[in-house]
Amino acid sequence: MPLEYIGFLLRLFLIVISAFFIGSFIQLLKHNNSAKYLLLLLVVFIFNYSLNFRPFYELIIIKKIYFITTSASVLIYFPLLYLYIKNIEAPKRFTSFTNYIHFVPALLYLLFLLPIFNLKINNPELFDNEIERIYNREVRYYDIIFDIFFTCMASVQVITYLSLIYLTKRRYHQKLKQNYSEVDSKMLKWIDYLIVFIVVLSLVFYIISYGYHLSNYAFSIISDLIFLCIIVYVGIHGLKQKEPYSSGLHQANDKSAGVNTSYKTEKLSIEQKIDLKNMLKELMETERLYLNHEIQLIEIANKLNTSKNKISQVLNEDLGINFYNYINSMRIEAACQMLNNKEYDILTLEGISEKAGFKSKTSFNQSFKSMKGKTPSEYRKERL
Repeated sequence: MPLEYIGFLLRLFLIVISAFFIGSFIQLLKHNNSAKYLLLLLVVFIFNYSLNFRPFYELIIIKKIYFITTSASVLIYFPLLYLYIKNIEAPKRFTSFTNYIHFVPALLYLLFLLPIFNLKINNPELFDNEIERIYNREVRYYDIIFDIFFTCMASVQVITYLSLIYLTKRRYHQKLKQNYSEVDSKMLKWIDYLIVFIVVLSLVFYIISYGYHLSNYAFSIISDLIFLCIIVYVGIHGLKQKEPYSSGLHQANDKSAGVNTSYKTEKLSIEQKIDLKNMLKELMETERLYLNHEIQLIEIANKLNTSKNKISQVLNEDLGINFYNYINSMRIEAACQMLNNKEYDILTLEGISEKAGFKSKTSFNQSFKSMKGKTPSEYRKERL
């Protein structure tokens, strides 16, 4: 099959899959506010990619737009990714004004590149030669822009936003464990893989671009495959990602209306802590709520007719534990009782983990190893 035909089919598939994901994210906006940042990320990504389509790229105006937007958009990708994570972590504290600040570097760089539109060139091939001449330092003004401004700004931005993404994700994970007993489906691990994915693909793309002499069609097919991988990966995981605040993380406790949301200003006395700790223990022993793998702190607070912040205060300050570990510690004890009971020998470890309240075997194994110093299978073998 000719490379031209393969390239055409691949780009046709890219158009269809891109339209599907954009439409899906638009629908998702109705109940997932953070999806707008992934939608913008895909739109910018696909827009830049579409400008490289032949025969559009043979037009001089398209070449100018492509050169300007692709260079400036490099300064947009990581801010959009950060805003997506930040909006999940703290949507109520994130105003629209602060959003725009993150795009100032891209806007400044875009303004620096606007003079390219004034290049008096009608032949697309001459345009490429002119850009090459600019890169070869024959025009000092653009030499400063490309070699100093863009390189420094892009490098500083990547380092800055990778740090912000790491810190925001860590805060987000801490919040999850203060409010949920199951966090695997809400974690943002796919973001880590996406960043590694982009870096590796960029290196591969760079090596192929400058290290090997490929035909235009072969290089185009490789580029299309890279774009397709990124679009599909972001699309699938973005659509699957759950927003925790829609189910409790940022919701107020209805039965604690008017109560200060920070337990640091809602200090409990020693007697109040003891009473609440006993009530919590009794509730867990009688109703065994930890067997519900979706149990949340707010549900327990409602059952005790108190605020979730007061329960967090007791767990964090008196027991030195978060809600996630508190619930899982009881699940592990329930699992140990079953592992020590011959009646449950017919159950697999996965079956025991489900009966103990764990949603996944991976989470069960990690928690068991952390609390008991051995895996469930090792624990069971010792009894046998």
